[in-house]
Amino acid sequence: MFKMTSKYAATIMGTVIAIICFASTWTYIVPMLTIIPIGLPLELVFGKIFETSSYAATSTGVLLTLIALFLIVGLWFVKQIEKDKREQQNFNSIRLIFFFAAQLVIIHPLVFYFWATMNSQNAGDGQFMFGMVETFPISSVLFAILGLTIDRIKNKKTFANST
Repeated sequence: MFKMTSKYAATIMGTVIAIICFASTWTYIVPMLTIIPIGLPLELVFGKIFETSSYAATSTGVLLTLIALFLIVGLWFVKQIEKDKREQQNFNSIRLIFFFAAQLVIIHPLVFYFWATMNSQNAGDGQFMFGMVETFPISSVLFAILGLTIDRIKNKKTFANST
């Protein structure tokens, strides 16, 4: 099992991911590559479900699905951290890498579809796709915040391990 000994490993990893994502915003290709793998299939599914409705219904369906995925993955990861703490195991860096990889394809589309839902009246406009680039810096910063949150949970003393 791979171990991370730094008290701030998740913050460091989240900040590095945030910087890389933020710096790649203006390539236009990286924002698309992080949003399309999950966003496009969900949009196709909800486009069929809400075929007769406006784009607002489609983007809301995608947004709610992404929120659910974010919560499911996040809660699973927190439970794993708590289990490791209970069993007094070291923090698993491979699990952290997989967690951030999963969040990479969830957080960027989540922020984009939040923006898309709020701006759905412009959905027919070709400029609408530039919303990916507009929201990418915002979603990039969330990785540093996520890393801070993980380290706070990981380093929090519990009654069981404080004696």
